[in-house]
Amino acid sequence: MSNHKLFSKPVVLCVVMLVFLFYSDEYVIIFSSYIFESFYMSLRFIVDFIKLAVVLAILFFYNKTNTPVLIGTIKIKTVTELTFIIVPVVFVLFFIEKLTGVEFEAGSYYSDIDETISVSKVLFYFSVFVIQPIIQGVVFCGVLFNELIKYSRKILFSVSTLFFIVYNTYDIRFGVCLSGVVLFVFLSIILLLARMKSGGVLLPVILHALFNIFYFNIQTYHYGYDG
Repeated sequence: MSNHKLFSKPVVLCVVMLVFLFYSDEYVIIFSSYIFESFYMSLRFIVDFIKLAVVLAILFFYNKTNTPVLIGTIKIKTVTELTFIIVPVVFVLFFIEKLTGVEFEAGSYYSDIDETISVSKVLFYFSVFVIQPIIQGVVFCGVLFNELIKYSRKILFSVSTLFFIVYNTYDIRFGVCLSGVVLFVFLSIILLLARMKSGGVLLPVILHALFNIFYFNIQTYHYGYDG
């Protein structure tokens, strides 16, 4: 029962991790981008790299005070099943975007990448395809999962998905990107199912990375060839 106490060490570390995650990048990047506009992509990588280091440090102390966040095992069948769920969802939302003219927030962001220098592109790709999946896997499918599963699966899926949506769709300048909410609801559910099936965070991290790569290429094709 001690794990359910509001101010137990695991819960406090979980809250600290969430607070840091939500407030560590947006203000710094937006403020810095006004001063160093040409280094915006590099700044995002630097902030994400620092964020990853802090999240892993908090994870180290969390694992010493609670059930450790496990890596888990990967089965090809599970990866295939979940990937075949992700791909149709991305295509459906992409065609909705085409038909309605409503852009996902990430679309215009990706479309600006071609204007940056090569080094910034590499840093951006590494941040989106490697660092962010690890950070979000550790936080949402690792620490937060461990704390919420103690109560019920309904609480786990609803609370974790809510945090996941806010983190991925909220911008302090523009508010919540409503067109991206549906996309990240599906992605959150898929990643949580992957966590439950594999028993660790490795599979959700890999699926999240594959999703980012696939979605990025869809958006690049759309903005690069569709005008």
